[in-house]
Amino acid sequence: MTAGQAAVRDRLAKARLDADPRLSQQDLADLTGLSVATIKAYESGARKVTHRTLATVATALGLPDLHSLEEILVQGIQLQHAMPGARTAPEPRDKAWVHSMPFPAALLIPGLLWVLEANAAYERLHPGVHAGSSFLEWLVLDHRSKHVLSEDWWPETHLGVWTATQLRHHFTDQADRQVFERMSAAPEFRIMSTRPTARFYAGRARLHLRDHTGQRFYYVNVHRDANPLPRTSTPALPPVLFHSLIPVETP
Repeated sequence: MTAGQAAVRDRLAKARLDADPRLSQQDLADLTGLSVATIKAYESGARKVTHRTLATVATALGLPDLHSLEEILVQGIQLQHAMPGARTAPEPRDKAWVHSMPFPAALLIPGLLWVLEANAAYERLHPGVHAGSSFLEWLVLDHRSKHVLSEDWWPETHLGVWTATQLRHHFTDQADRQVFERMSAAPEFRIMSTRPTARFYAGRARLHLRDHTGQRFYYVNVHRDANPLPRTSTPALPPVLFHSLIPVETP
């Protein structure tokens, strides 16, 4: 079960219990036409909530936020691929590979997007980002990120903050908790952390960025593929994201 599935399950179960008058599982089954066994399976996590079932149950409970719940369900699938890992040093071949890229490139750890390695082009495009820093913290707290991402700053940061919030119980390292606490002080954090991003943006293919001179805009493809290099060692290394920014159009 994804984090999104669990969040939707908990929201529906809470809504049933908070109803006035309170609804039993049998009551909800009668309202929706589902069996009591199905309701129990959804609330226990034995069965996954589908979009059709979500719409049926949310309507029966009179929930006004069906759209938000649908977004959580969709993005929950993505959260499976965003689980944070340990900040281990990249292998020499990984570092050499990143620095051989002719365009901005970096290796990131999912979750708070800790930077394991970044080439000079990546650091130049994102002033303040370097190996050992959190790319997400840079997005949230560094004012230069708004200049770089321009109109894409809000949706890109929103996506990262919402994802990190859903995964915050996996942040066990003190540095992770400190970064999350610092980000939570940002004025936009409350909105970003409680409202899932639009479904269309989660699958976006381009970003509109300004370079460090402020004179040019770059359209870039964004690739976030887990473990870009083939691995043969066991046990498997922690998940790593390859973040590449490939210019595809310049004005």
